[in-house]
Amino acid sequence: MQSYERTYSQDEISATMLNISLLNLGMEVEALRSTAYDLACAVANSLHYEDSKTIPINGAHPANAL
Repeated sequence: MQSYERTYSQDEISATMLNISLLNLGMEVEALRSTAYDLACAVANSLHYEDSKTIPINGAHPANAL
């Protein structure tokens, strides 16, 4: 039996993590939603996305959510 090794690029890992976080932002469980938001912010920050603080919270912009 032959095994295959696959290497993943940083872009693939970041895209996967961002996808996971975005899929979970709409969940009903608050802890899961909060963790998904934190993950989305962390991925955006690691990609040096300057507007990483503009991810909507409950459909509202963070500046308007206060």
